[in-house]
Amino acid sequence: MILYLGIVLIISNLPALPTGQVGGRQVSNPKNQRIATPRSGEVRNDSVTNSPTIPHPEPEFKNPITLKVNDEEYKIELQDKMTVYGLMQALSASSIKPFIFTTIEYPGLGQFVDSINDLKNDRQNGKYWIYYLNGQPAQIGISNYLLKSNDLIEWKYGTSF
Repeated sequence: MILYLGIVLIISNLPALPTGQVGGRQVSNPKNQRIATPRSGEVRNDSVTNSPTIPHPEPEFKNPITLKVNDEEYKIELQDKMTVYGLMQALSASSIKPFIFTTIEYPGLGQFVDSINDLKNDRQNGKYWIYYLNGQPAQIGISNYLLKSNDLIEWKYGTSF
């Protein structure tokens, strides 16, 4: 506890850094927060640009599951007894790329997707998220389908199959 308070006190006494380079990386600081390099505590004032994404190597999977939404592709390792709904929850919790979805639960039927990445079902215009399993319209709900290795789940937003 004392060590933690000491760290907070050290950080809170750093000068504000409007923009700068931290640990050799360019960063932006629009809220004028205090920033220190992790290794030395050094604060630098340099001009800044910030890349919105940092490329990461694709991990190797022994039992991959792929989910596609529009032009985005997500991959994750298959877990025992994982459903499509479980896959989506796992991607939302751990994905490098943002993946956000909402569902509505219908008792006795399970979860139905209401929105994916801020695109919501539009009942007025008859547009909905429809999921495809290995290229075919799915015949079973996301709460009930148990995934198999190399399954491809694809979500399409449209008016019909």
